[in-house]
Amino acid sequence: MNGAITAVAASAGYAYDPLSRRTGVTRLNGAHSSYAHEDDNDLAQVSHATVGGAVPSFSFTYATNPSGQIGAVTTSHAALQWAAPGAGGQPGGPSGYGRIYGVANALNQMSSEAANPIVWDTPTGPNSGNMQSASLDGTANPTNFTHDGMNRLLTASQPGMAAAYAYDADDRRVSKAVTQGPTTITRTLWSGTDELAEYDGAGALLRRVIPGPGIDDKVAVVEAASGAVRYFHTDRLGSVVALTDAAGAATDTYAFSPFGESSAVPTGNPWRYTGRYLDAETGLYYYRARYYSARLGQFLQTDPIGTKDDPNLYMYVGNDPLNAKDQDGMRVVRADGQVTITSDTYKPERSTHRTVVATPEMRQSAIDGAARVAAPSGSKEGIGYGARQADGTLQVQATSPTSTRNTATASTAGARPPANAAFFIHGHIDSGKYQSEGMVDAPAGNGGFGDASPLARGLPSATVSQGQVGWHELRDGQVTFTAPSDSVSASQANAIQSNVNVEQRRFNAPRQREKK
Repeated sequence: MNGAITAVAASAGYAYDPLSRRTGVTRLNGAHSSYAHEDDNDLAQVSHATVGGAVPSFSFTYATNPSGQIGAVTTSHAALQWAAPGAGGQPGGPSGYGRIYGVANALNQMSSEAANPIVWDTPTGPNSGNMQSASLDGTANPTNFTHDGMNRLLTASQPGMAAAYAYDADDRRVSKAVTQGPTTITRTLWSGTDELAEYDGAGALLRRVIPGPGIDDKVAVVEAASGAVRYFHTDRLGSVVALTDAAGAATDTYAFSPFGESSAVPTGNPWRYTGRYLDAETGLYYYRARYYSARLGQFLQTDPIGTKDDPNLYMYVGNDPLNAKDQDGMRVVRADGQVTITSDTYKPERSTHRTVVATPEMRQSAIDGAARVAAPSGSKEGIGYGARQADGTLQVQATSPTSTRNTATASTAGARPPANAAFFIHGHIDSGKYQSEGMVDAPAGNGGFGDASPLARGLPSATVSQGQVGWHELRDGQVTFTAPSDSVSASQANAIQSNVNVEQRRFNAPRQREKK
């Protein structure tokens, strides 16, 4: 593979407010995006100003309820309002539509869609639980699938089309070969979770991707043959709603249903719904660990992390696509880029109904003061608390730990917060012999409470790791942990899930014994 950069092809600058919320993006082509937030940090509006073209300017306005859930979405331009084809909706206007699905079996496997059967691999086979065939376009022509022993999609076929997919040792898809008459091979170059470029079968550069500051937060794509630049403009979920060219003019627009269906022809730009890659040959979205059908509103493969997100192994973001997305096919990520891990051992009948959560002011104070408790190396975790100062501001104050403990697998520290403490904060060890596993805590080392221990005192508990901040909180008696999605790997999420399950048992109310 080859390809060289001889000049700056595309760039973007980002602006943030004092609470570290993104307020603007200015692109090299002159197109600008702005973001407005409510006092509780909910994103209220996304506005895009292009330099002419089909859509000179447009915006999305979001109405949220007190829980931060989307109640209504309003867009300023008809081209960005999704209308279901053939469902009675007028092009460019609101549309009501329905899908008729067959009753699912005991494994939550859908039996049919629009009277077209869906076939699954046998539960006891080597590829147990994967979709074997289904109609993905509403016709009676099914697409057939095969998987390997790791439940990765290997082939997809239908009359006149055959596709084969290959993966690297990190389970990233590195090539696909699609035969529709001639065979077209596309190879992908990765850096971590970012797609950097695509090449043809001979290794010639097709296009280069300019990544942004977050997962699937791309700046632009540059075509190798023509040098044409296309900048991405996205909505609250990161779905690509428009492209602008080098002059800043809008050239393409996309509108989506809540679950990601689009009326746009699946050719040209493949990055669409929530910023993920749409395979034109199948109509499926590649979500890294799994493939997703927007028409069916579910994944084709079981969840690699099991039932930790939901008992339904195929469900997409808990059937709440307006408020969340799934960047890797394994974790539900809120629209604000945070991932929340909730205990599985919560018992409603034993709930204390106690709520201990961090306010937006606490969250910003922890971000501003994270360096004061950071532990870049060494054998001791940093520790401190957030307290109100004489000038009325809330600031992090570091303190010396009253106790420390190190083992081969965990480091812990403790301190007694003062009476004016608003929250507790500590730093995990980032490197060296006693390096922590990111945000992962050790409940066994703190009487079963782990990093959730301050909640018992009514204090939200912040964890600092590699410069990022996560929070242990109680919500109506249920233990949760929230952190930036890019600060928690899949394996770490599994470990944190196990830990909050242990910690939850310490916060459940005692069982009531029956009187005899």
